[in-house]
Amino acid sequence: MDRYFLSVKNQREKFNIIYGSKRGNSKRVAAYLLERFPDAFLTDAKNLTSLPDATDGCAEQFCFVASTWGDGELQDDMETLLRNSMRRLTSADAYLIELGNYYGYDDFSFGALKIMEEELTRLNYRVVGRLSLDSMPTTDWATLDRWLQSEGG
Repeated sequence: MDRYFLSVKNQREKFNIIYGSKRGNSKRVAAYLLERFPDAFLTDAKNLTSLPDATDGCAEQFCFVASTWGDGELQDDMETLLRNSMRRLTSADAYLIELGNYYGYDDFSFGALKIMEEELTRLNYRVVGRLSLDSMPTTDWATLDRWLQSEGG
């Protein structure tokens, strides 16, 4: 079995994959992650009114997946979720995956990634991994696999 960065610290611990998706790209990436981590919880951001807190007994590792829209804007469902959430009582690890069309851009992390990181830091999450993933004209699955393997060290 491949070694991935989201390996749980013990057998009872699980992690959450939370995605926001309008056209299905982020949902496909989240489903791809779930195939590699079958014990994870997969949640669409539009189904949450706020992020779970440590008192809910939820996992302490999260992977957030969202697309960049317009001129560096975060996908609506994910933005609503993050802006409406309250500060966590304890910190949690957060891995961020931003999808977008980066043709003609030198800096890939110009939109959703930056916004997610600012909001999650405000909520007391530790951002420990980041990926800007080109999804136009197709999702760059090879880059995602390399990132998954490299984050584990």
